[in-house]
Amino acid sequence: TLPEPVKIEKGEIDRLLITRKKTPIELTKEKDTWLVTNKKYTADMAAVNKLLDVTRNLKISGLISESRDISRYELDDDHFIEVKAFKADDLLLSFKIGKTAPSGNHTFIMLTGDTRIYQADQNFQNDFNTSVEALRDKQVLTFKEEAIKQIIVEKGGISKILTAVPP
Repeated sequence: TLPEPVKIEKGEIDRLLITRKKTPIELTKEKDTWLVTNKKYTADMAAVNKLLDVTRNLKISGLISESRDISRYELDDDHFIEVKAFKADDLLLSFKIGKTAPSGNHTFIMLTGDTRIYQADQNFQNDFNTSVEALRDKQVLTFKEEAIKQIIVEKGGISKILTAVPP
């Protein structure tokens, strides 16, 4: 029988620690905002939501190996990515991510405290193989669509004016 990872409710995780090659990236939730590192950069919510969805909905679809052949699945110290999900100081879930399966539809993982290698139900290795820079929200300025009344586009001495028409 395959282990059932802990069921984690949406909104329960308030800290995510992703470690690759002994370099940790910490994501923390303050109020409704996710922040990256102790410098508290605002996180890109699309990227964070992917990580949270995978962590909350982790599903194991098969047992791959009991032989501890971790290098074959890139779960050795030089390759694995470790994910730890917390609620306050309580560790909710911890697992290691190895390489993507040859099918391209699965990822090899190990659950903390378990020496067996499993196949997770989706390919998420690239989502966690990330950097602080990739997780930062780079949006500088936003406008509410209803606040825009006119747009002027100029190029090569020619200008076009787009004006909003009230409904």
